[in-house]
Amino acid sequence: MGLMLHCGATPVTEKTVKAVRATAKSPTHEPLEHGDFIDMTRQCLSDLGIESGAGQYGLTPDGEDMFGLIELPKDVELPYMENVKDRLRTPYSWGDACCNLVDAVRDGVMPATMLKPVTDEYMRSESDAQRELFQGKWDANRLVQAFTHVNQKKMGRAASDFSVLNRIANRSNEFIDMILKGLPGAGFTEDMFREEHDSRYVIGLRNSNRMKFRAGFLLAEAPFVCDNLAFCGEVKVQHKHTLNIHTVLPELIKEQLNKLMTGNLELN
Repeated sequence: MGLMLHCGATPVTEKTVKAVRATAKSPTHEPLEHGDFIDMTRQCLSDLGIESGAGQYGLTPDGEDMFGLIELPKDVELPYMENVKDRLRTPYSWGDACCNLVDAVRDGVMPATMLKPVTDEYMRSESDAQRELFQGKWDANRLVQAFTHVNQKKMGRAASDFSVLNRIANRSNEFIDMILKGLPGAGFTEDMFREEHDSRYVIGLRNSNRMKFRAGFLLAEAPFVCDNLAFCGEVKVQHKHTLNIHTVLPELIKEQLNKLMTGNLELN
């Protein structure tokens, strides 16, 4: 799981997180205690028949900010996510890849300096594991993986720069959205519900009692939650700490989970 704590927060147990009390910071601030947010999330999952697994958590020294991840079982079925993966496995020609890369530069999705490295990575991955995985597979997923590999190389130089990390994550999301727009919708089939999962989905959480950032929920196969405020995943829900947070936030979470499970999220 992708929980990174290197800007002051430290790993703690769920019991420690739930012991932290929250206080209102202004007349319009509605505290959401970290433990309540975790329980809210687990209840939303339970209401939809999803069992929540183990969690990893971090707290800042003052206890005001919490960051966490909760595993979901491998057999959880989210047709929307499977549909996206299926569309990315669509046969994809070299000409399609070239056109998409040029469009990405033209539309500002990708800087021109990444054009050659991504092209080289697409043609022959620098990673032995990726070369073996994608050998003979010319599909959209291969191009996405090449782009992501080149894009994430910049993370090492942005160790504690939230703005840079956020731009890197947003760039990946924009690139995937652009690729999906050019692919046919695969539709949802019963096979998606019978597919064996080699990986699992993970819930990401963050919460700030001092209103440094909104209470946030995300879901992804490879989420990135960091105490430098990077918060990256395929599906995200966030809400301000206002008077209706205890009622509105769980409804928003369940709404997104329902759409993922039924496949009714709007496909790009």
